[in-house]
Amino acid sequence: MSKTSDDSLQFKLEHTAGRISQYVTLSHRWTAETGAVSTTQANMADRLRGIGFGTLPPLFADVLALAASLDIAYVWIDSICIVQDDPFDWSTEAVRMGEYYQKSVFTLACSDARPNTLFNKPEPDDSRAPLIQMPYRDRSGKQQGHFYLHKYNVMERYENTVAKSELLTRGWVFQEWILSRRIVCYTSAGLFFLCQSMSPRTEIGQLINPELFLLQPHSSEKDISRRVDLGNEAAAGKYSLKNSLFGHSLSESSPRDIRKEAHQDWEHLIEAYSGLHLTCPSKDRLVALSGIADEFARALRKRYASTGLTEDDGNALTAPIRTYVAGLWLSSIKVGLLWEQVQKGTHERISSIPSWSWASISTQVRWHKPKLEWWGEPLHSTTSDFELDRVIHPTFEEYQAGLIISTEPDVGAPLQILPRSNSNNNNHGRGVKDNPYARFPIICLRAKLQPVILGGYFASDGEVQTAKCLVSRQDLPGTENWRTVASPLKRGQIAGYASVEHPEFQLTELEQTDADAGAKGQPLLYALHISTFGAGRGSMVLSHLSLSHRVFYVLFVRPVQAIANGYERVGAGRLFGKEMDRGFEDAVRREVRLV
Repeated sequence: MSKTSDDSLQFKLEHTAGRISQYVTLSHRWTAETGAVSTTQANMADRLRGIGFGTLPPLFADVLALAASLDIAYVWIDSICIVQDDPFDWSTEAVRMGEYYQKSVFTLACSDARPNTLFNKPEPDDSRAPLIQMPYRDRSGKQQGHFYLHKYNVMERYENTVAKSELLTRGWVFQEWILSRRIVCYTSAGLFFLCQSMSPRTEIGQLINPELFLLQPHSSEKDISRRVDLGNEAAAGKYSLKNSLFGHSLSESSPRDIRKEAHQDWEHLIEAYSGLHLTCPSKDRLVALSGIADEFARALRKRYASTGLTEDDGNALTAPIRTYVAGLWLSSIKVGLLWEQVQKGTHERISSIPSWSWASISTQVRWHKPKLEWWGEPLHSTTSDFELDRVIHPTFEEYQAGLIISTEPDVGAPLQILPRSNSNNNNHGRGVKDNPYARFPIICLRAKLQPVILGGYFASDGEVQTAKCLVSRQDLPGTENWRTVASPLKRGQIAGYASVEHPEFQLTELEQTDADAGAKGQPLLYALHISTFGAGRGSMVLSHLSLSHRVFYVLFVRPVQAIANGYERVGAGRLFGKEMDRGFEDAVRREVRLV
């Protein structure tokens, strides 16, 4: 991009081929107008020569003009710099988008829902307080006219035009804002400046209180998707992603503490990201997060290195840190698998993502942690029979789709594909290319399973509160999703809860009525034991009498025919009681392949 002698702009599309230079990025909400000037295979050759752009939308023209005024010769705009109808170019560039934002001089953001231009005129504020007329007097004290005052709440304006903007409800924008070093946000309320080392502020230097924009564990779905702290000046006791992950020096922490704290950061991040909107979730759900995942891996390595250990030391705590698979880290897989959906109802299941990943369901998810004590007694974690064996990796195309950042080589047995019988087509077998489960990573593990009966939703708030107490749940959203679980040996006795996200297992009103009446035909699933928590005090609730109490953290799965020892996730939850205790004691650990 350059200026001509008459001060007009000349610009063209350019292959930078690894050259280093300053550039600006744009974070914006796509519209029909901005999408209409996208680069395609048909116009790319012309654009490399500086023609074929047509009339740029005012928003794009403003960005070019602003960059040129600062003597910055390059601008990166996703719809123009990625060939939108070229699958190879898109898959190659999409996973690098986070890096582009991270390395730009600054990111220009337009938070208006339908941005026409970067330099929007301020809109009238209906909530503005009435003008107050004050006399203006000169130095001699003589009145020479009037001036006017009105109340201006900068916090409220920031929240309405930035924190609660439609722009920050978009999935792709999440990593743009998390990774950008500096952001200049144009709004109808004026300019706001954000960076990774200071709190947001206005163009005249007024600070924005970061407490309003942190991830709040008790926030609603709408709030949590927008409350991402973009600075390091977090209030004491509040959660700040950048402060926690990229800001603190943990050289005094042990590898185990680093791993625990870092993966808690990841859970907070996913709880915020998973509730955001994507136009094509089947294609973008993991790709739009890949830049953050890559940066997260680098931050983990740096924090481990501060302990004097490296990934090659053979330490069991450090070896898996570079293994990111479909939105989860293998170093915290026992916790990572136990996500639950927040909102009740049927949500889209993304068939290209494995069922055990939170990304496979198009809704917000959350991890529920146990309380530190249960009825005054300390909780303690006990060992389980869960053991991660290996991951069967997908093809190179899955790397490009953001499923895997980097992995350890698979040294296990090859994937065994079983033929699926079909009476209508003479039992044709299914090869790897035809098998849907061969398209994504498969987690191979050894664990104990026992059959369970999935019932209807809990009948009353009292039962829910009692179950929460039994399983040491915090008071967080999602309990309206709970379904009762029972042992096949004692169908009438509640033995836990299941949070079920699989679309095929959602209840209609009639099915709920049948479940309440104890009708037969309730789904038979398997509970896969992940871990156990125990407390020293017994109880007599929900028909249970015990001198001690153990809570089993489980996945609910069902067999799949196409994979030997294959199981598909249906939901997650917790179990308790003598029948469940006895069932896991008697079960034999077996190979399980989660698809």
